[in-house]
Amino acid sequence: MPGPLASLKVLDFSRLVPGPYATQILADLGAQVVKVEDPGPGDYMRGFPPMAGSYGAAFAYLNRGKKGLVLDLKKPAGREAGRRLAQWADVLVEGFRPGVMEGLGLGWDQLWPENPRLIYCSITGYGQSGPHALRAGHDLGYEALAGLLSLGGAARRVGQASPPVLDREAGQPAMPSVPVADLAGGGLWAVVAILAALREADRTGRGQVLDVSMHAGVLAFLGFDGANRLAEGETTRQSPSVFSGDHPAYSIYRCACGGRLAVAALEAKFWTRLCSAAGVEGVPDALLLPPSEWAPLKTRLQAIFETRTRSEWVEHLASLDTCVEPVLDVREAFDHPQARYRGAAWEVPTEGGTVVRQPAFPVAFSATPAAPGGAAPRPGQHTDEVLREAGLADDEIARLRSAGAFGE
Repeated sequence: MPGPLASLKVLDFSRLVPGPYATQILADLGAQVVKVEDPGPGDYMRGFPPMAGSYGAAFAYLNRGKKGLVLDLKKPAGREAGRRLAQWADVLVEGFRPGVMEGLGLGWDQLWPENPRLIYCSITGYGQSGPHALRAGHDLGYEALAGLLSLGGAARRVGQASPPVLDREAGQPAMPSVPVADLAGGGLWAVVAILAALREADRTGRGQVLDVSMHAGVLAFLGFDGANRLAEGETTRQSPSVFSGDHPAYSIYRCACGGRLAVAALEAKFWTRLCSAAGVEGVPDALLLPPSEWAPLKTRLQAIFETRTRSEWVEHLASLDTCVEPVLDVREAFDHPQARYRGAAWEVPTEGGTVVRQPAFPVAFSATPAAPGGAAPRPGQHTDEVLREAGLADDEIARLRSAGAFGE
């Protein structure tokens, strides 16, 4: 069954993670996504280990269901082919530094006269404007500058407290193991913006430029902490965050086996049931606990959680509705009964002929479900096919090829 974006044509000049993740989402939803690479190594992610078939597992995931096309944009013929494809596309995604696409004759101002409905999405670290617009960067730097890293810290022993208390003045900020800026700050915000712009194009017939900044995207994801800190003002002493890991009702505890439990029992009903199950009586509602009592109560609960294994606690709490879950590793997470029931992993073929499991599109559609479109493409695998679909005749394709447009 065709996906909800089956008629959408997307031209993707991006590489690595943010742009390919955005266009992978569109491809899962049925869009025809054409991955444009340069001659030679192409997208650097192709060779990132571990391998899944002929390519890196991450590349195979980020580029499943796309068509592959190679253009040498350093040559006039390659740029000509790029402009012809931009006339055919509904959406163009690129992730170069500001000014690069304009220098190639593929900027918005150069393309829109021939395709006024084109949605032109640029994903960069800091956006197309501002003092950092041309600055190089990666995910960790965007998270640092957006304040995300300041919200977490490594556990540091203060006095004889056990478990260790987080000393946020001296503690080392914790690095997220998931590239939040790339996937969420860049990729997800790009998809949201593209879909909104397509709706506007349907209404007015006009495309537009989407300036996606990964740094700005992370700032927008600060959520409660961002809203709370801005509301407190510069002169107000910042109140401790319930979501920092310091609060006894919202933290991670070690079990007898070395495994962990994630406790998120903030509401009174969940907190009361958990304390009762743990044999802790007389504790006030979680959100009424003064910060001075957080560490002592965490120490008390930690000692209790260490009396049983993780699986024993899961069994003990299973029927009590306490908002406590085991901390699973990635393989356990995808093999959990809930994840399997919801189809959280798809089996997708690779270019090497094997089949691998990959994270699936997470939303269930009742009428037009998302689905993987197939293996990630070889470099230039669909060059002629895509050009013909874009309206180029075989003699035009031959002329461009002889002029080095495809780097062959």
